[in-house]
Amino acid sequence: MENSIFKKEFVYIAILGGWLWGCGSGNDRAAFSEQGGKEIILENISTVPLRERIDSVWCVPLETTDSSLVSSVASLQIMDDRFYMLDGTYASILIFDKQGRYINGIYGQGKGPKEYIRICDMQLDRLNRQIVVSDQFSKKLLIYDRDGRWVKTVPFRDCWAPVVPFMQDRYVQINDGREMYLPEDMQKWNLTLFDDRGEPLANWLPDQTPNRIDFVTHRNVCTFDNGEFCYAPLFSSTIYRIGLDSIVPAYRLINRLEGIKSLSENDLQRIEYILEDKQCSYVDYQRQPYFLPGAILNSPQMLCVFVDVQDSPYYIFYDKELDRAEIFDCNRSPLPDLKHITVDQALDNLLCAYPLCIDGRTFYVELNHVHKILMGDKDPGPKFAPVYDALGENDNPILVAYTLKRPDCNE
Repeated sequence: MENSIFKKEFVYIAILGGWLWGCGSGNDRAAFSEQGGKEIILENISTVPLRERIDSVWCVPLETTDSSLVSSVASLQIMDDRFYMLDGTYASILIFDKQGRYINGIYGQGKGPKEYIRICDMQLDRLNRQIVVSDQFSKKLLIYDRDGRWVKTVPFRDCWAPVVPFMQDRYVQINDGREMYLPEDMQKWNLTLFDDRGEPLANWLPDQTPNRIDFVTHRNVCTFDNGEFCYAPLFSSTIYRIGLDSIVPAYRLINRLEGIKSLSENDLQRIEYILEDKQCSYVDYQRQPYFLPGAILNSPQMLCVFVDVQDSPYYIFYDKELDRAEIFDCNRSPLPDLKHITVDQALDNLLCAYPLCIDGRTFYVELNHVHKILMGDKDPGPKFAPVYDALGENDNPILVAYTLKRPDCNE
């Protein structure tokens, strides 16, 4: 099946020499350019299922104790060979080592100055080795050290969206998608820089999707050890690197496939998604063959991009060392009755979930009891059987780690 990854050139404003100064003053301004960026050429969609491209797979059972119970994994990040896991109840963060042993947790739910009502987002400050928790309900950020001990609380009156830790004890809010809740001066910008008191300093990166889009955008961001981060605006084929004094393209998706349309500038201005509104314009784009990029995962070796085509998920895996990209159709078709589910369907239900995180060349997904029920007493084969066998009846979910065969390997 031939499809096309969407290509879109962002043209925000006519600028002299390719550079634009964002709003702000002094050190708050960041030079913005549309020039440069590594081009990722997308030419073919793999005809091989993702499960057959997996090279190695192993599991990380999460220690199950009264203090470390996990309902499900809402968000997962890795720092200092540790897993930082936002629980599916959005009430706690658990810390495990790479072998799954429980280290500590953050259980600060409440209305006190060191407490949160509900965790809306978790980001890692890799420069300062800290955990940043956003609570939109109490309008504040809570900062913890790498072991989960409270460090400080930052009031954040405009905390309507994910907040990313930045350099010089500053923070960047991702405004994309829900701008209608923000002050008017922020609504035309994707990013707003805040100081350590939660006060806005500057607006960056003009917004090309001005309408309401009820998407979660915390997966459109990946932080770096030096305090910078990469960010993909909604439906953008350009992934930007956000630095202290510059915002530049890091990667560009170049569409050379057939049959899939790219969003024009007019499309970006028009597109709107309101949850449960079946008449919004986004539904029209889903019905047509458009590539709609979304979440990203980034490591020094790999880049993974989620895209939606006619309400079906496709994953782009870009190998930076080989400068090669593979695109997989990861659509999980509706499952039949349990007794009619095949081994391949059960495996796809696990492996075609968008990865929770990436570590080098390793991707992680969550194996829970639903996946084990789907597999039932069928034999998943020697590669995958140990993964399913590792999940006991009363255990926490298991993290399944896998690596992919290199794109130049012969089948």
